[in-house]
Amino acid sequence: MRTEAWVMDASPLILFSRVERLDLIERLAPAVEVPDTVIHEVLNGVGWDKSALAGADWAKRFRVPDLSLPVNVERWNLDSGESQVISHCLRGGRWAVLDDQAARRCVQSLGLLMIGSLLKHCSNARLPRLARPTTSEKVATSLGTLVLKPSAASSENGANGHDKVEF
Repeated sequence: MRTEAWVMDASPLILFSRVERLDLIERLAPAVEVPDTVIHEVLNGVGWDKSALAGADWAKRFRVPDLSLPVNVERWNLDSGESQVISHCLRGGRWAVLDDQAARRCVQSLGLLMIGSLLKHCSNARLPRLARPTTSEKVATSLGTLVLKPSAASSENGANGHDKVEF
């Protein structure tokens, strides 16, 4: 199945906006979709997170209308943005881009494709408080693995040399 789009939820969108790397999403995703409800959720956070405005402005370029929620999504009682992301993914060939644990369980139970922002999956709970990297440092380090880079294996093996994405 060919992946047609990454369907973004508010949390990853705001995170990438905070570190001023929304460009990575465009570079990595074959296409991007952001449901109307997600854009509204991002805009609701502008009062306490100024980066949300840049995220919402960026997301408007990829706006898609909300869908009616199928029963198999509605029964999970998720946030409306996450429910919309999952509903769009049920149309096939899309990746759900979200961080919420319950939403990720729902996606998994439905057999859909998903990814999340790497920051949510970087645990530093065991590090002493002063040794813990800042959010920006963690994201910058984590995002380094997302940047398209030539595959050493493809160069060594004389393969097509296409860029690959390492996660």
